[in-house]
Amino acid sequence: MGGGKTLTGMVLERLPWALVVYFALHLTLRVLIGSGSGALETDEAEQFLLAQTFQWGYTAQPPLYTWLQHLLFQILGANIFAVGLLKNGLLLAAYLLMYLASRRLLGEERLAVLATLSWLLMASIAWEAQRDLSHSVAVLTLASASFYLIVRGLQRRGVAWYLVYGLVMGLGALSKYNFVIFAGALNLALLLTPEGRRLVFDWRLLLSIAVALAVVAPQAHWVFTHPELALGSLHKLEIAEGHPLYQGLGQALLAAAVLLTPLWLVYLVLFPRLYLGLSLWGSEPGAAGLLRRYLLVLALGVAAGVTLLGVGRISERWMLPYLFVFPAFFFLSARGRELPAARVRWFVRLAIASAALVLAVTVARVLVGPRFGDLPNQSYPFAEIGSTLETQGFAGGVIVAHNAHFAGNLARELPDSAVYVPGFLLPPPVGQTDRPLLIAWDARRSPGPPERVHRYLAERFGAEIGDRAHGLLTPFYRNSDRVSVRFGYILVPPGEWGMGVASTSGADH
Repeated sequence: MGGGKTLTGMVLERLPWALVVYFALHLTLRVLIGSGSGALETDEAEQFLLAQTFQWGYTAQPPLYTWLQHLLFQILGANIFAVGLLKNGLLLAAYLLMYLASRRLLGEERLAVLATLSWLLMASIAWEAQRDLSHSVAVLTLASASFYLIVRGLQRRGVAWYLVYGLVMGLGALSKYNFVIFAGALNLALLLTPEGRRLVFDWRLLLSIAVALAVVAPQAHWVFTHPELALGSLHKLEIAEGHPLYQGLGQALLAAAVLLTPLWLVYLVLFPRLYLGLSLWGSEPGAAGLLRRYLLVLALGVAAGVTLLGVGRISERWMLPYLFVFPAFFFLSARGRELPAARVRWFVRLAIASAALVLAVTVARVLVGPRFGDLPNQSYPFAEIGSTLETQGFAGGVIVAHNAHFAGNLARELPDSAVYVPGFLLPPPVGQTDRPLLIAWDARRSPGPPERVHRYLAERFGAEIGDRAHGLLTPFYRNSDRVSVRFGYILVPPGEWGMGVASTSGADH
């Protein structure tokens, strides 16, 4: 397959270390970009907001990622390094687990390397996961851990294996709720193989079940007692207007194609003959047979699910914890075959080029993009807004923002504040009515606070505000056209809120 001292050869021979270096570079860039004037992305800001406290639940998403972020904030402080460390640490773990599972599954180091590098050619993993994902990153890591444990458990297992498997299953359910579908398909596939049945029909599986139930029980109770918050994202599924089977399957196939792009095209160009060996059928023993049955069960389950539920919309991100194993499945047909060395090297070069492109775009979209009118969330001038608010007399207090992006960034810039947003469950500001209240929103969309902010203030804080709003006009960072942000705000002095009626003050800029 070739090696040597070239970058391609080093990646082929020392993939784990190459991955460590790659994600260390991502972490370094995120800190360098974010430590100055760079703002938080949407999911980052949401975690900055939610990780202020530890709770059994926060929003319609399960809490594992937020718990981990809260833990890192407690150790490292609430800063951009802790945000980037969690994201890149989880992604590194996911890649390494995929590599370890592929080594056992495929039985050849070179194929394990190719299967793992394939993720760099899946835009949802290589780019979107870095750009702004949180819960999807956590579920990818836990799904990879589950896959590795199953592959390993089919070969060797003991009491410790069953305990760890139960822990991973429980944590997976707390990472993202669609993990349950992945776990269901994987465990059902176990029943369809002789080795899998020996793993399942073992009294020690009761240990796995007990651990998993213990892990999810507190959050399950929270879901039961907060159904409106916990089920708040079901509307994203939408209802199919036409025949649910055809529309739902069409959406599922489209989502799978988007998730696997451009990987499947690279496979088609470099390894076209391997497509001929792809099959979900056969009686192959061991982990290979299990993987084929898992994908078969998954396909049938998705078809049944979209039909029964009438699902009309499926995002490619939702398919991530189901199809992340596709590269390992693809290279099953390469076992025992000598892949052309030149094509292997080209595949590795493309994966390296994709990784380099992601690093370059990560920098360019923040430093160069705004000069050409591309205004990412990280170009939002929250640092300047925070400084201006401090000169207006608000150095800290209670903040109510219209969305999580504003709330999280304000929490970062004004750390001596308790920050809230409608639709998120956060503890009430007990004993803080002697501090000023800041109401903030995007005034480009609404000259005054949105109606849901009015309702939230009245119901949660006992504050009713008038229509007098004030704004800051601040340009986006590094924007040559000087496109300005209109930041709407109302400052409520201490003692004039939490009692039913609040007055407003402030100055226009």
